[in-house]
Amino acid sequence: MTDLEYIIQDIKPQFERFKQDGVLRLSPSDSVRVRDIYVQHYGKPMGTCSNCFTEQLYSLIVRCEALQKEVNTIATDEQPKRRRRR
Repeated sequence: MTDLEYIIQDIKPQFERFKQDGVLRLSPSDSVRVRDIYVQHYGKPMGTCSNCFTEQLYSLIVRCEALQKEVNTIATDEQPKRRRRR
């Protein structure tokens, strides 16, 4: 699973639950991986306070969704064009 898929498929649902109940429940391994992915994309570490972390996590989710959409667009653009029937 790529980093983009991991953020969108695994972390985004947890963030959606956080928006509902106000408690973000990431396992330690998830937290470490999210922080590593954030550093790869933004070049700086995530904040340590809870508000900073959640805001930066939301920023990362939005960025990953945009990149995933871009990847999907490129993939469909590269498909061969079909000949039209007459």
